[in-house]
Amino acid sequence: RRYCFDLDFLSVYRWQVLYPYLKVVIPYILILALFFLVVTDRVIRALVIVALSSILGILTFNFNILLPLLTGFFGLSTLLISFSEKTKLPKQDMIFSPELSKFEILRSSFLATFLASLFNTLPAISSSVTAIIGRIFGRMKAEEFLVFMGGTNTTYMAFSFLAFVLLGNTRSGSAVLLSEFFNGENLLYLLGIILISGIAASLLCIQITKHVVKLYERINYRKLTLFAIIFLTSAVVFFTGFFGTVILFTSTSIGILANFLK
Repeated sequence: RRYCFDLDFLSVYRWQVLYPYLKVVIPYILILALFFLVVTDRVIRALVIVALSSILGILTFNFNILLPLLTGFFGLSTLLISFSEKTKLPKQDMIFSPELSKFEILRSSFLATFLASLFNTLPAISSSVTAIIGRIFGRMKAEEFLVFMGGTNTTYMAFSFLAFVLLGNTRSGSAVLLSEFFNGENLLYLLGIILISGIAASLLCIQITKHVVKLYERINYRKLTLFAIIFLTSAVVFFTGFFGTVILFTSTSIGILANFLK
């Protein structure tokens, strides 16, 4: 194969040879990350949630049934809480007046890029977990945290493509889609796609958001939440049957408990 870069550290072959050695230490890194998440939270309550979700994960591991698990933990539980608390969308202000200095924006962006690129090849370390780990570098303002989260999500998406090319490891649905027609012959080509699409998406987002916000203000958020609850529950029942519905109920309960325990 020919690659645009002949530098050793960008050699696809070298990365693929190195990755099996990295996989040996991944479980220990994940244990350390989980330990950090627990000790920086309410320890006893966090351990309860870790124990319950781990037991449920072990009991359902051999059934390869992720839809009700993830829907319950992160989707349905949040929607039910939002519906019960009668959450309403606040009035949106489209005036862009950041309260952050250029230094704070650059610092958050750099930290997000560094941590996301560091943890991207590890399973179970999501952008949200990376954001929590980022707290060891100091407390952030609300606006600074939003910049950090945006940078983390963007970097995760970009590096999921690079992880596919260098390691053959698909970390996102987009990377799986890319794997169907991209053979990795040209690494520079992929970097160009990431850069151009990132700039285009940023410019489009600014323009589209102005119109979407006006649409949001007209929507009955409570009815929308109820529709989402019914749709997700119906999807799980349809695709996974009675067993999946039981898992959905259990994982949703654990998700609600996590919120209740703060």
